[in-house]
Amino acid sequence: MIPQFQQERLQNLSQELQFAMNSHNISSMEYHSEETRRELRNLPDEVHLFQACIFAIQQAKAVAPTQANAMSHKFSRMLNADAGGYSNEADRLWWELQPDVQHWLNQGLNQELPSNSIITGLRR
Repeated sequence: MIPQFQQERLQNLSQELQFAMNSHNISSMEYHSEETRRELRNLPDEVHLFQACIFAIQQAKAVAPTQANAMSHKFSRMLNADAGGYSNEADRLWWELQPDVQHWLNQGLNQELPSNSIITGLRR
């Protein structure tokens, strides 16, 4: 689903970011964090859809675990249908799942979102 070159680029960025954190190089952390964010924004739309589903399920799990389990099961069936080449079934499951995903994504937006700052534990 994610092109090989993009997988390699993300892996390299992850390693470079880890090295920057281990060496406490703040400017390198900022640079590699921004590069990673840019690369993540360039992922295929299908990956963003799957990320949204996972986030929505996590949001639901804290408040409505039974609904989260149903969403998770439907999401799993959707992934299996997609992987098996059953696009009609995957589409049908997505249309069933979409209202719940939208609801829980909206719930998540109403909460305080974490900032994109890096917490290093270093003090000036």
